[in-house]
Amino acid sequence: YSLTSVSNAEEIIREIYENTSVAPVVNLVGYGEAGLNVGCIAGNYRISEEFGTENDFSSFTEYCDKIGAGVYMDYDIIRFSSSGGGVKKISDYATDTTGQRAMSRRTELGSGTVSSVKEYFVKREMLFDIAENVISANINAGIDGVSLSTASAYAYSDYSSQKYFSKSGFASDFKNIAEHIRSEGQILLSDNANAYAAANADFITCAPTVSDQNILFDADVPFYQMVLKGMYR
Repeated sequence: YSLTSVSNAEEIIREIYENTSVAPVVNLVGYGEAGLNVGCIAGNYRISEEFGTENDFSSFTEYCDKIGAGVYMDYDIIRFSSSGGGVKKISDYATDTTGQRAMSRRTELGSGTVSSVKEYFVKREMLFDIAENVISANINAGIDGVSLSTASAYAYSDYSSQKYFSKSGFASDFKNIAEHIRSEGQILLSDNANAYAAANADFITCAPTVSDQNILFDADVPFYQMVLKGMYR
């Protein structure tokens, strides 16, 4: 399912802009046939039908362009649960230290229980090609911004190849993807970005403002925000 349709999103953005005169940065999270599910890698590079019609989407992007609101489409390029988009469930998965499929543990929205749907991390060697498909899908949809929320927040290992042991090379992999996105005229947004993603993003959303309140900490100092505040590419 999709929690918010494109028409709903346009109404929300219109209200924000009319009340604040500030054009927001808009990140659309709706990959997969049912909106929030992963399914095929990167939602098979197409917008969920539950999001709205092509006319709805055209109206939405035209309004955002009119007020100068940046629009980003979010793609999960690291996890999948079914074959599609050039990724095969039977073979294109990263492996853990035991040689088994490396799985992602997702919790159900609202309940916090572990999802019964098995999701796997894709082979690390496939990430760049998947990103290329994402760029093509975005350009065809008339969207100027790419969001890679999961890749920005979750580095992972792939023990099918020694070069990917212990998350090795993930930062450089992400940097190569980010540079390629910009070379194609697209803009990159990172959500809850780790350091490797923050250094290569044009916009950052959901930057952490406090620690997890672990007992080892006496006070929170927002170095992340102090360093990045006001910076732009």
